[in-house]
Amino acid sequence: MARNEDIENLYVIGNGFDLHHKIQCKYSDLHKWLCLNNPMLENRLFQVYELHHNDFWSSFETNLGALTVESILEGYVYAPMLIFAKHANGDMIALETDNYTGSIGEIGYTLERLFNNLQIAFADWISQLEGANPIYKVQIDKSKSSFISFNYTQTLEQIYGVNPSDILYIHGCSARNNNLIFGHNLTPEKLLENWRNNYSEEELETLIEAANEMSIIFKDVKGIIDRHNAYWETIRNIQSIHIWGLSLSEVDMPYISHIRTIVSNDVKWEFSWHTKTDKDMVKKVIERLQIKNYSLITLNDLLCDNNSQMVLFSDFR
Repeated sequence: MARNEDIENLYVIGNGFDLHHKIQCKYSDLHKWLCLNNPMLENRLFQVYELHHNDFWSSFETNLGALTVESILEGYVYAPMLIFAKHANGDMIALETDNYTGSIGEIGYTLERLFNNLQIAFADWISQLEGANPIYKVQIDKSKSSFISFNYTQTLEQIYGVNPSDILYIHGCSARNNNLIFGHNLTPEKLLENWRNNYSEEELETLIEAANEMSIIFKDVKGIIDRHNAYWETIRNIQSIHIWGLSLSEVDMPYISHIRTIVSNDVKWEFSWHTKTDKDMVKKVIERLQIKNYSLITLNDLLCDNNSQMVLFSDFR
């Protein structure tokens, strides 16, 4: 990595960057993959979550922390595995596996087992993603630059030739067999605070057990920030920040807020957006962080000159 005084540009790369390069890495793609490759796990997630979340996969990490008290206390979480199927009339029906087969050992399927299996499946899904399409390559200044990647892929290395020593894979890198970090942002204490009510002693014990097991997929952003204190020192004097393809969700916003506190007010910020919803979110973040010097772009605005015509042709095929 370059010396502190040499680093002028910071690139913060999110999932939208890989999506721009046509990698099928939306959480809805994970859902499709699970349906094909691990339907039992997909069914269990539906049993535990989607009975109460109609749009579970659109905000996957946030929703992992949104397990309802009803799901826990009404028996969906600590219950026999159910198989969900559609009736001929279109209604969803649940079949308890005990009644149909003795070969599926799902009784006592706890949250701990669910989340451990999800972590394994998540890593398997990431590892099989196809590489980025180089015709969607954008203009990046690799000199005097540092990169924070929120992605688990090696797009920056493979397509752009960025030196791995210049990249902080803040949530891990699949190709390096890192422990991939994903999940919600609620501690057990916060979960119990959200669930507080007048419960019986038995119900409270169940809720405490659930909160502790949910810590398996707790994304400890504060802890991650603290572990990289040495890195933050290297970017204090940067002149420009490029936030590309980052969702700016509440789970990951603390990273951007932290960067805002350590850099100069004169730093120029650049945010990419893809949809109007993205653009509106960016504007809210700019206001929230009191950023004065900024610009909004789309990644298509930054396409390398020799790729623009190829992209145009590819998108209209």
